[in-house]
Amino acid sequence: MAPKLQDYNKSRRIIVEEDIQIPQGSENIIITKLNGNSEDLSTGMVEDSERNDGLLVARSLVQMDNQIPVRIANISDKKIILKKNEVLGRCEPVERIVKCEEVNQAQLNQAKAHEWSSEELKKSQKKDSDLKLIRNWVKNGVRPTWQEVSRYGTTIKGYWAQWNSLCLRDGLLHRKWKRPDGVSAVYQLVLPKARIHQVLEELHSSPTGAHFRINRTLARHESTTYTPSMLTSGREMKLPTDLMLGRPLEETEERSLPEFVEDLRGRLDRIHRFAREKLKIHSDKMKQRLDTTSRETPFKPGDAVWLYAQKGRKEKSNWEGPYTIIKKINDLVYHIQLSPRSKPKVVHLEKLARCTGHDPPGWFVVEEPPPRTGEPENRVIRDE
Repeated sequence: MAPKLQDYNKSRRIIVEEDIQIPQGSENIIITKLNGNSEDLSTGMVEDSERNDGLLVARSLVQMDNQIPVRIANISDKKIILKKNEVLGRCEPVERIVKCEEVNQAQLNQAKAHEWSSEELKKSQKKDSDLKLIRNWVKNGVRPTWQEVSRYGTTIKGYWAQWNSLCLRDGLLHRKWKRPDGVSAVYQLVLPKARIHQVLEELHSSPTGAHFRINRTLARHESTTYTPSMLTSGREMKLPTDLMLGRPLEETEERSLPEFVEDLRGRLDRIHRFAREKLKIHSDKMKQRLDTTSRETPFKPGDAVWLYAQKGRKEKSNWEGPYTIIKKINDLVYHIQLSPRSKPKVVHLEKLARCTGHDPPGWFVVEEPPPRTGEPENRVIRDE
């Protein structure tokens, strides 16, 4: 049962005690304080302040003392500086927490560990009607034809399409998932339908899950396709759920310390090389889009142009003019004028559009470049 929150008026703001720098792509636990008197309050729920700078505050249960620990993560591409006395979030007091008094914590952990043991997972996979059929196909090593599979539901068809990635390890059905670098791989346990809800509950609803509200628990950079944790430490961030359910099986076996260090170096090199390649592809795509919309033929003095000006809804058009190009200041900025008595304007190239069928007005005169001064005279020196 979820904790029941008290009146919102009793909530306390979470204040940063001292200046702190949070590096990009990192997570940390910092000590904060609460504003106001909290002697009559015992337990609270840490709530995020919905920041938009890439700093996430984990939602968790804490004791409302003078100092409380708060877990934060910086998923942006630059460091974030928290100033002293800055509001990091708020702490909502909790009225009560339902506890199971008749069973101690050790018994609960033992029961949960047994529930997620290999034998129990095998039973769950065999009880699942879809996975039972897939397990038999993989065990026999014979992939059925599409005509045989077409009469089944979408779940079986989806696993049939991933046939080359399915395998049995220690009697459990796994899916071999290649990392984005195309070299390393992990074996993902295929969960039965009955177990999916339990995993989601632990990841999202459990106080130890430390789920970052509506944001992704593991944010993946859109350009590199890697999480900040993978880019900085060569591994994914471990959550409390991973300690309970276990991490996916790695493709490599047990290694000594020197072998582990060498493998970690090689993995980081592959990740960084792949990330640089993805960043270059992403940059090239952005350049291509920019080049598609850029203007190949710049304006010259005397050309007629339209000027974009944002207007109200009642106006039929947002374009004014035609204006006349008076002078080209640089490749992006132009000097324009509507009439001889109007005030000249300096505008950006993106706000101009060519106006065809208009000759330069009679009042327009091309400015001649001023003569250069101060240059040495060319003299011919003859030998006497």
